[in-house]
Amino acid sequence: MTTPPVRELPRELESERAILAAVLVKPERWPEVASILEPADFSDDLHLGVFGSMRRVVEEAGTVDIVLLNRDLERRHVFNGTYGPAHVTALLEANTPGIDLAYHAGRIKAAARLRAVGKTAERLLDAVGREDTESVERAIRDLQDDAELPDGGAVYAPREITLASAFEDRGPLPVLIENYIMRGDRVLVGGESSSGKSITAADLALACAGAGPFLDRFKIQGDPMRVLYLDEENPERLVLERFRKLARARGLSAEALADLPIRYLSGNTFRIDEDRSRRRLLSIVDSWRPGLVILDSLVRFHTRDENSAREVAQLFAEGVDPLVREYGCTVVVLHHLNKGDGGGNISNRVRGSGDFKGVVDQLLVLDVDAMKNRTLHHAKCRWQPEQRPLGIVFRDLGDGLAVEAEDAGSTTENLILAHLTDAAVDGLLRQDLATLCEAESDAEQKTFTRALGRLKAAHRVKTGREGKQARYWMAPYAPPEAA
Repeated sequence: MTTPPVRELPRELESERAILAAVLVKPERWPEVASILEPADFSDDLHLGVFGSMRRVVEEAGTVDIVLLNRDLERRHVFNGTYGPAHVTALLEANTPGIDLAYHAGRIKAAARLRAVGKTAERLLDAVGREDTESVERAIRDLQDDAELPDGGAVYAPREITLASAFEDRGPLPVLIENYIMRGDRVLVGGESSSGKSITAADLALACAGAGPFLDRFKIQGDPMRVLYLDEENPERLVLERFRKLARARGLSAEALADLPIRYLSGNTFRIDEDRSRRRLLSIVDSWRPGLVILDSLVRFHTRDENSAREVAQLFAEGVDPLVREYGCTVVVLHHLNKGDGGGNISNRVRGSGDFKGVVDQLLVLDVDAMKNRTLHHAKCRWQPEQRPLGIVFRDLGDGLAVEAEDAGSTTENLILAHLTDAAVDGLLRQDLATLCEAESDAEQKTFTRALGRLKAAHRVKTGREGKQARYWMAPYAPPEAA
């Protein structure tokens, strides 16, 4: 069968230039353009970048200023050797007095819609070739969605869940780590700088690739998988030192480490919020087909406003969800924490908008106290109740480094937190809490008292009077009158 010639997807470059030039010359026309177009409607990488920077500059300065625009383009790495300020200045040559912005915006929008249909059709053909029934059905639904008619009607069949099928035996959930992570989950791991989140992620990568349990405790369910580790934060020498030590602790030779299905990409300036960079990343995922993708760390992969719930949701929808939806990857994203105690709620320590907790399936927080004790908190689980905190120990073996999990009760503070977590809104009387802690540890009464005092001072636990006794709660479960 003869292969049909590849046709280039439609682009409206002249209209894109005309629109941008009009805004550069008359910034007051920005609202008219912004009400119709989105950055993704532009087909040219420079035009996409300029439009996105215009939006950011308007949000910050209230108008389009070419000096601020060029500064933002440079900060977002749009000026990368291929493009520079001269290319922005050249856009002014496309300015046409009296331009009909609505007409040109309409042409850009129509071309973007046709490109979306074309790309979805390519995915459909690829899925047919791979005999991937689920991806074929998803691409067909997307094509129906793209075929929305201009008059408001639509050739659209929404995906529907038949509730009667709730009684069908659908088999067990696709577990990756028992009680913690499912295959295809979006996982956010928060931790302060130097808390060990990258080392913990490296341990997870080795475990998922078939090199033994995670944290020397959790067996990876199912077959070993390919791992794609994307690192934009750590220098090469440090990465190699860590993996050598982790491998030695697991008894792996250099040859055995090299044979593991792990690709470690570093210093490639991937940006999951930029179309061109995102396409590069998806092409690697498409060819490598990893089961696990790790992003270390999130701040290096985007230039969005992390305090904006809208931008956080859009960032995950555009940059993370396709890895899960199209390729079935489990995606682990490392992220930083705010200073402070989060008002006693460990999930509030995650830096940026509270929507970070909303857009992921699992939220893990690696906390380090003043004594350098590490605790892994399971702050959110979409599938089942959160697990009790775990103590994380980095055991130095000389030329090796073992990463191990132990019950959080190994420290008195973690033991208190664990029991109060179990008690939830009921809380515990001080004497009952002390009795439970003493039954599980050798800590003296004064050790318990000091640990409880530190947690109260850090606002992680709260207390209220009950007659002559004190009742304690984890801060999120405490009644309003508790202090």
